[in-house]
Amino acid sequence: MNMWIRTVQIIAFTLLIHFGSLAIYSCTCITTPLDKRFRRAEAVFIGKYTDKVPEDKTEIQNNKSGLLIFEVIKSWKGIRKEYVGIDLMDFPKSSGTCPILDRFD
Repeated sequence: MNMWIRTVQIIAFTLLIHFGSLAIYSCTCITTPLDKRFRRAEAVFIGKYTDKVPEDKTEIQNNKSGLLIFEVIKSWKGIRKEYVGIDLMDFPKSSGTCPILDRFD
């Protein structure tokens, strides 16, 4: 009986290792230098998400229905107004298997 349990344990362990190791994923991200990304970017800014939309819609750059509105704190490139509308689904995706991580406070 003890030999039977030991054999079942060995077979179970072997199957677990075999089926658990079939899917192996890796990620190799090649990022371009920061200065190159800055030159390619349409806009570079620090902003804060706001749900308080200004009544005067002309204060919002890229004002379209359904966009998230960010209050612009500092802009280096492309943003010339106090607020900007951003479509997060329209962000450029990275090539390969690595996602671009966007940090919003």
